[in-house]
Amino acid sequence: MTRKRLLFILLGFLAMPCAGCGGGSSKDAIESRQSAQKAYDDALQAIASKDYTTAKPLLDLAIDSGWLYVDMISSAYVNRAICSAAAGDFAAAHADLDEMEKGAPNLDEIFAARSYVLEKQGKTKAAKAAWAKAKRMNRYVKKYTD
Repeated sequence: MTRKRLLFILLGFLAMPCAGCGGGSSKDAIESRQSAQKAYDDALQAIASKDYTTAKPLLDLAIDSGWLYVDMISSAYVNRAICSAAAGDFAAAHADLDEMEKGAPNLDEIFAARSYVLEKQGKTKAAKAAWAKAKRMNRYVKKYTD
């Protein structure tokens, strides 16, 4: 093996630990995750008091940041769908639910939320069918109401 080739291999191994560096400090990542978590928590408080107008942009921030914990993403989408439906934006509500229905672990909540959205649209029969599906999955699932 030539010296030059050996030098390149050695430099490659020395550079490996630095690969992927420069994406920001871990402090930035921690602050971003904390901001997403705070937005999510504040949104849940707003939803608890039926303040959907305040909750929606907070959920947008939490979801769009990309820093929300994985186990909270589906719940955030469901809650954002509820906020969208409360504001009359049924297309956005269904889009969020459709996205999560593809493989979320909380399908019972997704169908309960879909029931709420359909009820808000005046589609009573479809709302009852979605609610029945949610109840079959989990008889203790929470019903979304105004």
